[in-house]
Amino acid sequence: MEWIGQFFMIAAYPHKGEEHMKEVQQTIKTNGVGSVIWFPKNKESYLKYADLLQKSSEAIPLLYGLDAEWGVSMRMENEERFPYAYSIGAANDLKLSQKLAEMMAYECAELGIHFNFSPVADVNSNPNNPVIGFRSFGEDKNAVAQQVSAFVKGLGSAGVYASLKHFAGHGDTDID
Repeated sequence: MEWIGQFFMIAAYPHKGEEHMKEVQQTIKTNGVGSVIWFPKNKESYLKYADLLQKSSEAIPLLYGLDAEWGVSMRMENEERFPYAYSIGAANDLKLSQKLAEMMAYECAELGIHFNFSPVADVNSNPNNPVIGFRSFGEDKNAVAQQVSAFVKGLGSAGVYASLKHFAGHGDTDID
């Protein structure tokens, strides 16, 4: 039954300090939460707590997630940034897209991240959209679908789960 806990994910913000991280740790222990989505400011703050939280899960290992659309630099300062999805889509090279996603997955896996909350599957269909823009692979739904597929394959080939997000709708809005 412990595996059910992996369906529940708690947010961890290491920069909020020791007290916050103790609350996260206690929630994991008390409620059997089995997954953590990380919002670190940098790699050091993540690493400081990643092992500690992992030891908090007595039944099964915690699953870790990170919103890393353009690599871990999306959430961690001073890390190398991969190209934004819009640039990747413009290159229109599915093998290259898959390889980039694989490289992002290796970067995540090196940190013990199991889920990359990407790719963005929205079609950038509204030029007044304040949110998606460069985070989308483009304006053509078929091309976006092919890019998303390549990214899922690339992430998966390196052992990191993908999470298609926002589809459908975030690409055609003029408010966040």
